[in-house]
Amino acid sequence: MRWMVLLAWWCGGLLPGSELFPDAGSLINPGMKHESFTYGTLERSWWRYLPPKHDWNRAVPLMIALHGGFCSALGMSSLTEHGFEQIADKTDLVVIYPESIDKNWHDDRTNIESVALNNNVDDIGFLRALIKQTQEETPIDPKRIYVCGISNGALMCYRVAREMPDVIAAVAPVAGLLPIEAKELPWKQPVSTLLIQGNLDPLMPFNGGILGSPAKPRGTVLSAEDTVRFLLEQDHLSDQTRELPSGEHVSDGFTSYRATAYGRDQLEVDVYTVMGGGHTWPGGRSLMQEQQVGRTCMSLNACTTIWEFCLLHPRP
Repeated sequence: MRWMVLLAWWCGGLLPGSELFPDAGSLINPGMKHESFTYGTLERSWWRYLPPKHDWNRAVPLMIALHGGFCSALGMSSLTEHGFEQIADKTDLVVIYPESIDKNWHDDRTNIESVALNNNVDDIGFLRALIKQTQEETPIDPKRIYVCGISNGALMCYRVAREMPDVIAAVAPVAGLLPIEAKELPWKQPVSTLLIQGNLDPLMPFNGGILGSPAKPRGTVLSAEDTVRFLLEQDHLSDQTRELPSGEHVSDGFTSYRATAYGRDQLEVDVYTVMGGGHTWPGGRSLMQEQQVGRTCMSLNACTTIWEFCLLHPRP
């Protein structure tokens, strides 16, 4: 059964009758609003969260959180235990959970079967239009627009960093390593990046390699080490390193984490390696059963860590 679920996950869908976070619709925060527009020929939608005490006269940061493959916008909110909404309530942050087409983002992989790739879905254009519309609805600080995501959403973060550095201040991929195709594509300018990756992730190989199965691969990614090395080369930060406070001794009994920062001025690449962690969002709900995706680290809160990183890295 485990391998049937994994095969369904990577090869284009879930098992019949199954759905990630079927309870997500019943967990909608009162501040959530569903919105949509037509972009190109497609109806695109998203969920937007505004805190109860949102100041409509002050420009505030914007956090865009991208769901994983075969998940959904509301599923992403549920996966994170509504962590960004809780941060928004304390700090006045606008949070957006966009919806992909057919539950997959058009990241930089080129050798997979997906509606997004086969139809050349313009997700970059959609995100640009979404940001513009949000700015028309409520004041957004143009130097504090951030994107994070998990799995397929994490892979999309790298494409966002590559193609939207004129808009995005920082990205935070979780449980997602750099597709090999991205190495050969143009990177316009450096973007601060926070990477969180479990070393026992059964779906995103920590040491790099094929996603999915050899019979039906879902692309190939670099190792965590090579992903970081490539990002540092793009950002010219290879000789700028320092250790961050880590949680190697703040364990939840099963997992811990190591953190390293590379940076100067306001440009930085931070790496959180979750020792014993799986294909999961630290401090959140598991995507699926533990035997299928691995352990969730509860001694690290990804939402808080991402937000604190983003606060330090506005766009120049």
